Amino acid sequence: MPPTIDRTTLPAFHDTSGARIRKTARYVGPVSYTGPGGDPFTPADLGMTRIDVLLFTFAWDGANAHRSLVWDRVNQKVVWFVTSTDQEVANAVDLSGFTATFEAIGI
Repeated sequence: MPPTIDRTTLPAFHDTSGARIRKTARYVGPVSYTGPGGDPFTPADLGMTRIDVLLFTFAWDGANAHRSLVWDRVNQKVVWFVTSTDQEVANAVDLSGFTATFEAIGI
């Protein structure tokens, strides 16, 4: 059975015009996480007007700990999860030792 793909939720499902911007960078965790809800991350932070897709690698502390990052498109925040428990990181936790790489696609 093929996957269910909703082509109506993102503008320009297939872009061959080169009209989109792609940015990649390293993302460093906040000194004090705002939970529940996440760390603010808006298109303006990247010099863009709209983010269609924001993908993250796992955040890593350079030792043993990993965190999963998900972009909450509606609220424009990055929500951090403890990978081993699937629970959102608690409020005021220092995540500044964690880094991830991201790719943003938009305009």
